[in-house]
Amino acid sequence: MKGHEKKERNSLLKKIGIVSLVIVLLLVCTFIVTEGKILEKAGIPSLLFEAGGYAYGDVDMDGTVTTKDAVLILQKIAGKKELSTKQIKIADVDGDKKLNQIDVQLILKKVGKRIQRFPIEEGKFGFEPGDVDQNGIVNTKDSTIIQKYIVNQTSLTEYQQVLANVSGDNEINELDAELILLFCTNKIREFPILNPEEKYYTLGDVDEDGEITSKDATMIQQYLVNLISLRMIQKLAADIDGDLKITEEDVRIILEMCSSKKIPEKEDDSNLSSSQQEEAMQEVVKEFIYGDVNEDGKVTTDDSFLVLQYTKGTFSLSSSQFQKADVNADQVVDALDAELISKYVIHVIPKLDPSEKYYLLGDVNGDGKVTSKDATMIQQALAGLKNLDEVAKKAADYNQDKNITNADVLAILQSLT
Repeated sequence: MKGHEKKERNSLLKKIGIVSLVIVLLLVCTFIVTEGKILEKAGIPSLLFEAGGYAYGDVDMDGTVTTKDAVLILQKIAGKKELSTKQIKIADVDGDKKLNQIDVQLILKKVGKRIQRFPIEEGKFGFEPGDVDQNGIVNTKDSTIIQKYIVNQTSLTEYQQVLANVSGDNEINELDAELILLFCTNKIREFPILNPEEKYYTLGDVDEDGEITSKDATMIQQYLVNLISLRMIQKLAADIDGDLKITEEDVRIILEMCSSKKIPEKEDDSNLSSSQQEEAMQEVVKEFIYGDVNEDGKVTTDDSFLVLQYTKGTFSLSSSQFQKADVNADQVVDALDAELISKYVIHVIPKLDPSEKYYLLGDVNGDGKVTSKDATMIQQALAGLKNLDEVAKKAADYNQDKNITNADVLAILQSLT
């Protein structure tokens, strides 16, 4: 009898043990499921480190992400501060396994509540500065994306904006687009955001040929009389006196640098006769031909082809080629420039001159007048029955809202009544 009771007691203990184990497992599972939510309520993201529950970006591990954390990274980059392995992991908020200005920018954006989560928390790892489209390489397409963003033709996520700011000035502008082009053509090895000492222009070297010559002064003169446009880096190089303006004084200083004898001050130029001034201006003008992209002294279909190759990222342009290719002087070389060059070659437009209007607003078919036929062409294009070339698209945007819609059709028809 006693043996039977002992067996029953052992059986009962086993059952109790099994039930207890199940309860413990249920409690553990419940904790695992709810742990993330509990931690998030406490200000700690559910994506934690293996080493402990510190939030990404909380480099000083004080429980909050602040500007102090960004400062710690800057000190580490400058070699003034050592961080533990754990702190380095916490600081690597973009997940590229290295600390740089990108991590600093992202933390500051998080502090300013411009982003909710870091890239590493969203599975976006290891993108380099300049890789705006996040395809793993930095190429001319990234520069084009920035150019489109500047003119509101595309949008960028907060992380893409950080990647686009290669100049490190916390602004996204033409300078970033130009720096990416320089990087793609191996003219710079690093972006200023990673290496502020990287030299991407020389004061006075406006044509970027590595020398300061009278040609640089000539380019500034052309710019001052609206014969050419300068890219942002060229403008930085042209402002040789550092007054944040491009003036005749910059021209004078460059010429003075190129000559062994002092160049007369600007006011002494009044001694030149009007015919001499005109002759000097003609010398400036004849050196520059809009549309002559291959710089052979004439404008042909070859020049249009080079522009198209550039837009596809298969051909790079020098600074002077870029200026000659930008025939509408909008600071962007695109398919429209290629089309204008082609139309000039076949005598559809009389000349390539940014000061000239190369289309009549509303004249979609290019017959020199605005009629109901133009409205019909827009309707056909909207219905997918007709393709409009780049110039026709400019003319079709009758209400100038940067979109071609039935509102343009209506506006053209109303203008005819």
